[in-house]
Amino acid sequence: LRPLMFRVNTADSGLQLPELVHNRIEVDLPDDARAQYVEMEKQFLAIVEKELIVSPNAAAAGMRCRQIANGRIYGADRAQLFVHDAKLNAMRDLIAEQQGAPLLVLYEFQHDAAAIQRLGSFPNLTTMTRTATSPPP
Repeated sequence: LRPLMFRVNTADSGLQLPELVHNRIEVDLPDDARAQYVEMEKQFLAIVEKELIVSPNAAAAGMRCRQIANGRIYGADRAQLFVHDAKLNAMRDLIAEQQGAPLLVLYEFQHDAAAIQRLGSFPNLTTMTRTATSPPP
């Protein structure tokens, strides 16, 4: 992780950071998404937007379950298939509650970044690829 991280000792730098607040928000999957999740988890397949998504093994099924939970899943040719907007709606509510205060959000898939961008302008949205290969802005 060393090339991806920059560590500052706050005691030595005099840096004043705001209090860290962990805010765990649980989001219930809509019934259709829950059914797709369970089917993928148990049978390694699910039908999303009339496309059959098949996972060859448990690892791939686990990855696809995480995609379903996030709201989109990659189909043929990496096409993004819509599953739900429950997490995106919860994030929209959180952003409104923040009233402009800084917010750190981590995401896992490229389709998550695209969905987050639809909520508004996020000038510091970055990827691990960009972080690992280029200096910070």
